[in-house]
Amino acid sequence: MDGGRAAAVGGDPSPIAAPSNPPALSSRPVDVSSFTHTPCYCEENVYMLCNELIRTGVADPAGTDLYVVFISNEEKKKAGHSDDGFICWDYHVICIQAKQRSS
Repeated sequence: MDGGRAAAVGGDPSPIAAPSNPPALSSRPVDVSSFTHTPCYCEENVYMLCNELIRTGVADPAGTDLYVVFISNEEKKKAGHSDDGFICWDYHVICIQAKQRSS
């Protein structure tokens, strides 16, 4: 659906490299204005979000606490507008962070 844009923008789709001097995990709120957002490119947006969460220390330096989830509708319908103003997407991508519990 992205016409190869995510691969072109993000480069190699291999795992994100951890910084050489990783910061300690942060529990501070994240300012949403610091994120890059491209309308209609959810996979690219989630890739950029994961990079920013790692860079700011909100996520583990290797990103092992981040999960990227692709969600699709049951009928595999293509994106389209309905008469009531809703849009049905063929898929969407989200990021879930699962922090490890300390013992």
